[in-house]
Amino acid sequence: MAKEKPFQLEWPYGCGASYELRREFEEMHFAEKAKRMAADYRTKEVEQLQKRVATLERALKAMPDVLAETLVKWAKTAGFMEYQGTWDETKVYRRGATVTDHGAVWVAVANTKKGSRPGKAPEWRLCAKGDGR
Repeated sequence: MAKEKPFQLEWPYGCGASYELRREFEEMHFAEKAKRMAADYRTKEVEQLQKRVATLERALKAMPDVLAETLVKWAKTAGFMEYQGTWDETKVYRRGATVTDHGAVWVAVANTKKGSRPGKAPEWRLCAKGDGR
């Protein structure tokens, strides 16, 4: 990588510029260059921060959906109640399945076999009593 040459003013011979004038001009030049470099640095830093904020905002917006999906998956695997509709003798129900049968709501406390009817099989517990119709 080539090293940047130090700034040197080329003063024409006999221009009459004093050392003090040349020195003041060089100081002004270096001050302007330092300001530009600082502004470029700040601009880059702000751009990087804006990208990070945008990424965090996208993650936060997606979080409720991800959180809800995660909770549903966890509830299903942990055996929490999941409504399966009206009891069907051809289905096998997992622990946590909730069904209605004869107007009552039943929850499976263990995995069931086909045909194990709520109220008759030990895998079912009554949640809410119906009128029996």
